Amino acid sequence: IEEEAFCDMTQLEAIVVPDGVTTIGARAFAGCTNLRFAVLPDSLTGIAPDAFDGCGNLFIVCPAGSPASAFADAAGISWSDKTR
Repeated sequence: IEEEAFCDMTQLEAIVVPDGVTTIGARAFAGCTNLRFAVLPDSLTGIAPDAFDGCGNLFIVCPAGSPASAFADAAGISWSDKTR
């Protein structure tokens, strides 16, 4: 997902990133203040540190031990393992 692809789209409430996507670029979802839920696939290998800046109530569903779970931990974002 390219840099700033969905930046400031306040109407977004939930996203499902399709399997096969490998990266989420800088500020891709930054400023999406109503984004509450994101499902991130196993295929993700990189997420820019500021990809979800301003998404204060975000919850991520992703595989444990994945780059997405490491990103969530580092960013202080709540997450759950989708395999449970």
